[in-house]
Amino acid sequence: MTNIAIHIRIFEAEPADDFVDKRTSAIKDLSAGFAKRKSSLEILQLANDLAEAVSEKGNMPTALAGEIEGAIRPHSTAFVQEGQELQMLVCALLAALQYLETAVPSQGPKTDILAAGLWSALSHQPPRTEAPKLEALRIELLELSQSLVIATSSRSRNRTEVPDIYAKLPEPLELSTFADALTKGSVKTIKSLRDNAALDREELDLLWWVLSDWSTLLNDTLSSSQDAAVAIARGLEAARLLRRLPGDAHKHLVLKGIVKGDPLSMDNLIKKLGDNRAKLAAAYLGNATLAACPAVFPLLVALSEAHSTENESKEKRSLHDWAGRALLESAILHVTSLPISPVL
Repeated sequence: MTNIAIHIRIFEAEPADDFVDKRTSAIKDLSAGFAKRKSSLEILQLANDLAEAVSEKGNMPTALAGEIEGAIRPHSTAFVQEGQELQMLVCALLAALQYLETAVPSQGPKTDILAAGLWSALSHQPPRTEAPKLEALRIELLELSQSLVIATSSRSRNRTEVPDIYAKLPEPLELSTFADALTKGSVKTIKSLRDNAALDREELDLLWWVLSDWSTLLNDTLSSSQDAAVAIARGLEAARLLRRLPGDAHKHLVLKGIVKGDPLSMDNLIKKLGDNRAKLAAAYLGNATLAACPAVFPLLVALSEAHSTENESKEKRSLHDWAGRALLESAILHVTSLPISPVL
């Protein structure tokens, strides 16, 4: 468990025991508030808002600031937002950290989504070199989010044991009561078969995609070129075949045959895609989740809008990194939007 007292020193150099106790209670309440978010969009917006707030030139969204103040004031009635932006930011990051620390991989759908969103958003940011203590907290949250998603990816693909159908027949035996008993006795069996079938389907789809060597986005063979368009297409297309969040194995499939090349900034990547950018972006135009969570989906937003922000353009990454980011962002968007989402 993270040591809250250490991180409180980011905004309070010599905190008294009472101050630490009050902020610890406030962080616990705020963490409980984070857990109340139900929809995928609400959870991803939380990840987006936290990432934007902790970025070097970021501002905390008004709604999130009000939520943080609402968690602190019951324990410190004199607290006001003005001039306490750093304190509110640290408390929010600690609340998210505390929330994810209690998560069990693949058994907490809301925490899985939050972790995926935070991993995507925080990993795209440049480090806060001017604020080492705050950067340490940001990295702690990033690493916890990443490890939770990777663990979830592995555990959620374990096949479940298919139980025998067991039905206790009522007496006297009638057709309606027999049907009800049989239905109740087969629920777990059918669910296990369906879950396992979904995982089988995912593996078969990925296998056919690898063997076919064909990109539906580019309308060309994936091995025909080693350029940036193929790297991004591989990440986007593999993600859309997944039924669960991606793991290392899926990243390895995407990176197969891709040459790292010289590091590219986001703007240079968009320019290098040329006419293929529109083909890659077509499926994401007008997506409400992208519009609401640009920090979580920076690459997909840049593909859709044909440009990136000034801060993003300074960061350079290899084609391996960009392909991996395409996989992560597209998978989060796809998996959380399935009609019956495997993570929900």
